[in-house]
Amino acid sequence: MVVIGLALAASGCTLDLSAPAEPAPLDRAEAQAYLDALQTAQRSALDLWARLIAGDDVPCEQAIPLPAPPEGRASTTQSEQVLAQLSAARAALEQSATRWDLECASESAIVGLEAARVGQDAARRATEPLQAAQALLATWR
Repeated sequence: MVVIGLALAASGCTLDLSAPAEPAPLDRAEAQAYLDALQTAQRSALDLWARLIAGDDVPCEQAIPLPAPPEGRASTTQSEQVLAQLSAARAALEQSATRWDLECASESAIVGLEAARVGQDAARRATEPLQAAQALLATWR
């Protein structure tokens, strides 16, 4: 280890054995952007399932877009509550997207009405936590 350290020092490199940096605190703008992206994903999912239920052809290439979670960490009770609601909404949308992926991976060329309703219901379950997050963001100072 000493030899490696000396070699690194001689080459101008350093060996950082410290713990990785903690993510920055989540700010309101980042939380709002994530909420907006989840709302867009929900609209896309609901539109996709509604079209299927109406009998339209929807190609499997049309996926349900799920945004990456924010990298910031909760640093206040309010930000914890917002992140919890956004996380619950994302989980519901993940279930909807997973249902779509399963249907597209199946051998059948037709998505059954029951499967479409399951996917639609999962997307609808995101509504309440999205609304709760919106209300919490409205009071975030």
